[in-house]
Amino acid sequence: MSLLWKQIAVLFGKKEPSREDLMALRAPRPEVDLPKSLQAIIRFAETKQILDQLLYAKMERKARSIAVLSEFTQEGRTLMTAIISVGFSSLMRKKILVVDCSSVTNKSSLTLERLLEVEDEGVAGMEEIRKTLTLNVSFLKLKDWAEHFGTIAEYDVKSILDGPGKGFDLVIFDTSPMAAKNRNNIDPIAVARWCDASLLLVSPRTSSRSQLVNLRERIRQI
Repeated sequence: MSLLWKQIAVLFGKKEPSREDLMALRAPRPEVDLPKSLQAIIRFAETKQILDQLLYAKMERKARSIAVLSEFTQEGRTLMTAIISVGFSSLMRKKILVVDCSSVTNKSSLTLERLLEVEDEGVAGMEEIRKTLTLNVSFLKLKDWAEHFGTIAEYDVKSILDGPGKGFDLVIFDTSPMAAKNRNNIDPIAVARWCDASLLLVSPRTSSRSQLVNLRERIRQI
C-alpha cells in the first residue's frame, strides 16, 4: 500500500484505516479541514515526485490540459485532481483552472468544492469561473458552462480550452468514471479526446492486470 495514501488517510481522520478507506477515502469527518489537509499532502515526498513527473511530462509534450480518468467511482480521481491543482499552484507557482465534469454526484464522495473551498464569487466578466481559497486556482463546472451557452457539455471542452483556458498554465478536467453504468454522466472519453494528455488512476481493488491493459488501449485510441 502506498505510503502517500496511508498519510492521507490519517489526515482525513482515519486512525486505523482499512484497505477500503485507504483506496476510497470516503466520508472524512466533518471537522476535518480539507484544504489544510491538502496543503500538508502536497508536501509529502511521494506527492512531490508525482508532481515533478507530471511537470516533466507537461514540458516534454507541451501539454496545457489534462483529463484525470478512472474506470470506477472512488478510485481517488477527484482527490488527485485537487492534489495536482494545489501542488502546481503552491509549489510551482502555476495558474490552474480545475473543471468539474460530473453531473451526478454521490453524497458520500469528496467534491472539489469542499476540497478547494470554492467561493460563490465569479471571476470578473466570467461568472461561471469561480475563485477558490487557493491562490491561482480557479474552478468551473462543465455542466454550468454548457447550460449557459445552451450546448452539449462534451463538446464545450474545446470552447473552454480555446477561451478562458488560454489564461491558465494548466487546465485539469476531473472526469466521470469510465464504467458503462455511469453513462448518464458527462462522457469522460469525449472530454479526454480534447485534452493534450490523460492521467489514468487504477485501484488494484477493482481492476486486474488484463483490465488495465484494456483501459490503456482505450485511452491510446482517443
